[in-house]
Amino acid sequence: MGIGLAAACVNLGPATDPSRYFHLPAPEASTGPAATAVSLGIGTVTLPGYLAGSHLVRRLGPTEIARSTSDYWAEPLADQVQVRLKEGLEEQLGMAMMPVFPWRADQAPGLRLDVQVYRFDADTLGVAELEANWSVTRVTTREVLVKRHNIWRSEAPSGSAEDAVVAMGSVLQQMIVEVATAVRQVRN
Repeated sequence: MGIGLAAACVNLGPATDPSRYFHLPAPEASTGPAATAVSLGIGTVTLPGYLAGSHLVRRLGPTEIARSTSDYWAEPLADQVQVRLKEGLEEQLGMAMMPVFPWRADQAPGLRLDVQVYRFDADTLGVAELEANWSVTRVTTREVLVKRHNIWRSEAPSGSAEDAVVAMGSVLQQMIVEVATAVRQVRN
């Protein structure tokens, strides 16, 4: 009996790690109007606490979420959102090297974008949703020029984690296009 029990505890093959790591997709190339002379910086970008971990989060219902046991963000989601906003707005507005707060006083941009995210996830069918307040403020006077609350949605072809991450990138792109359109109208 002891030999049979010992044999049952022996691992005869390599263990497989089911973990997968994801990045938000890069922003799409601009399809909007030609570049405008604008000086915009990325201010604070805040995500809700439920997105602070490294696990992908899926929405199971209106009030229930679940953390994946095998799908992870390759780097913090808050950092990815800030970088993708910066890259996307640089592309949409034809800017190079958009500053990110905190910036030096002598390098402050004319305008500042601040974003408060309330929801950024996908459900088990792959429907992604981004809900956020965002504002564009004149840096020198602190005058709020644009302030909006929006919910953007994108439906993935399946409920897979890969498709859900692509759909999340799509809703972030929708936000980028909307912000760029507002900034073009405001200018410095």
